[in-house]
Amino acid sequence: MTKPNSPFAVQIAIEKERRKREGLDTKLSPLFTPLPDQVGRPHMQRLVMESEADEIFAGGAPGASKSFLLLGLAVTLQKNSVIFRRELAQMYGEDGLIEKSRQMIGNRGKYNATKHTWSKIDGWRALEFAGVKNEDDKHKQQGRARDGYFFDEITEFPESVYEYLITWNRTNTPDQKCRVVCVGNPPTTPEGQWV
Repeated sequence: MTKPNSPFAVQIAIEKERRKREGLDTKLSPLFTPLPDQVGRPHMQRLVMESEADEIFAGGAPGASKSFLLLGLAVTLQKNSVIFRRELAQMYGEDGLIEKSRQMIGNRGKYNATKHTWSKIDGWRALEFAGVKNEDDKHKQQGRARDGYFFDEITEFPESVYEYLITWNRTNTPDQKCRVVCVGNPPTTPEGQWV
């Protein structure tokens, strides 16, 4: 159960108030809610969403809940987010994050397939999908301030790429929390051991 004063609950209240001010439907449900808690244990998704930490790593067994969490953060708690994979192509396909975002957001946002971006999610949120395959690709993100920096399969990224990208994690929006969230499985190569 979500705490009444958790960041997620507060964001839902803020969103309802914004919709009310703008004369929009206030009965729309959130695009994402964390998976239910297990007996005696809060679910990892809820723990991450309610955390006040600026930088989080969520690991665990293979499965969709970690990657899906990144989408959930982007459409409920953040204003302007990016989700990185080592290769953009890894986000396509029937089970890829881009298809899951289409199922999650539907007509509550505008998707640009050429730029791999969502805009106007629930009227005001933005989300980009990006790949950073080579060390030099990180420079394409230079100066692109966002309040949500999310990494899927972080152990596939070199530490230098990660450190460079998160330097742009910032916002000019008052009361908007900036966060970096990384998800992944245990590293399979020595270069992922830094995580």
